Amino acid sequence: MGFISSFEAAAFLEWVGRANVTGPFNAASEGVISLGALMERIGHHLNKPIQIIKDGESSPYDTDVDYYMSIAEAKKAGFVFTQLDDWLDRVIVKTIRK
Repeated sequence: MGFISSFEAAAFLEWVGRANVTGPFNAASEGVISLGALMERIGHHLNKPIQIIKDGESSPYDTDVDYYMSIAEAKKAGFVFTQLDDWLDRVIVKTIRK
């Protein structure tokens, strides 16, 4: 899966508005993470082991399809994206504290 932070989404929209670019662009942080790896990270920050159970009703995210976008065009146009690993843990911790 691909993600983008709210800060980066805002920075990207500002860049699109100020840059002399046209056309469709995707925006996402550099890097992807599997749903299992995301759950492992959340479990790590909760100090609890995760347990993925395969029986029961499937989640909409329980699929073999990848959910990420190519950001090649935006990068080619000059936008520099952050790395997913640079901010994901901060968001997990902040969410847990709420």
